[in-house]
Amino acid sequence: MKGLHRLGRRRRTVMVGLSAAAVVAGVVTLLPSSAGAAALGTQAAPSGRYFGTAVAAGKLGDSAYSTILDREFNMITPENEMKWDTTEPSRGNFNFGPADQIV
Repeated sequence: MKGLHRLGRRRRTVMVGLSAAAVVAGVVTLLPSSAGAAALGTQAAPSGRYFGTAVAAGKLGDSAYSTILDREFNMITPENEMKWDTTEPSRGNFNFGPADQIV
């Protein structure tokens, strides 16, 4: 009887896996192709909204990262570069370099 119980569990697992794959495939087909689609920030602008992301100063040198930022977003927020522990790593010692990179 244990063998039959395991077989039923395997079938459920396979069915759930196939259902998830079908959902993912459906979502992928609903997404616009990157060739003719307007940037996300451009699509948000007519409704008076911004579309932004968090930005890491250390990744600004990566051309693919910067290209996506420039193309898709019309607002950015520093990830950690303007947080207290980054701007003042020790009492009285200030470092605004990473924040300045983003600004």
